[in-house]
Amino acid sequence: MKQLSRSSNRMIVWLFVLLLSGCSLSKNPDKGLKIEERPEEKTTEKKATAVTDANREVMTNSIGMQFKRIPEGSFLMGSPMDEKDREDDENPQHKVTLTQPFYLGVYEVTQEQYEKVMGVNPSEFKGAKLPVERVSWDDAQDFCKKLSKREENMIYRLPTEAEWEYACRAGTKDAYYWGNHSWGRHAWCKENGEGKTHEVGTRQPNAWGLYDMGGNVWEWCADWYAAYPAGEQEDPKGAATGLRRVFRGGSWIIAPKYCRSANRSCLMPGVNYNSAGFRVVVIPPWLL
Repeated sequence: MKQLSRSSNRMIVWLFVLLLSGCSLSKNPDKGLKIEERPEEKTTEKKATAVTDANREVMTNSIGMQFKRIPEGSFLMGSPMDEKDREDDENPQHKVTLTQPFYLGVYEVTQEQYEKVMGVNPSEFKGAKLPVERVSWDDAQDFCKKLSKREENMIYRLPTEAEWEYACRAGTKDAYYWGNHSWGRHAWCKENGEGKTHEVGTRQPNAWGLYDMGGNVWEWCADWYAAYPAGEQEDPKGAATGLRRVFRGGSWIIAPKYCRSANRSCLMPGVNYNSAGFRVVVIPPWLL
């Protein structure tokens, strides 16, 4: 057998030491190899994904709910003193700034979607694509909690009243988000609702692509109902306590004037009604 030279022996020892040191990167050899494998490309891929997610305008979740990215910004909340049909609780009109973007449901939550999460459909007017109704504020909260648990890293919740009005207006300042022309193409209300709810998305959307922000069913908000505070507000969450919760937007059973962007209404959180439903906000991990 041919004897190995001293230099060859040293080379073998050196290689063995290198192999041992490589194993010490992780108790899992495969994991250790992955950590060492092309680190620059992995970092670049993660950064690219983050940029793509941050700029995503519309996202769809596991049960088919679509959400539109609503940008951060400022608006005048409430109504001016000369707005026709305004009510006292829309006073004072005040500047609100929302400092973070969020994703809001393009449509009201449908019966099909609600049943996938909750296992029941409490609605009076049955139909998979009809908005769920006869849901209380408490029911809507339970839906958000269960959907958040079902979809890892996603936080579902009701919009704040400020988020709702900001998204409803979509940059407009008129009494209605469709301006001063006919409401019939934009909202299901008493005059055209035929005494029932209608499939979501069958009227024209607002400027940000949100459907039924006026009419069809009232939409629960997170806030307690209370008088507006005076002065400018930043990311307001409403009163700390109260008796009734806010809902917005008007419905199939009520006059068009209640579909005004500034109009407010309220109900006890445990009460359900055949014209009250909701839409939800989702906060994905790239906005946390």
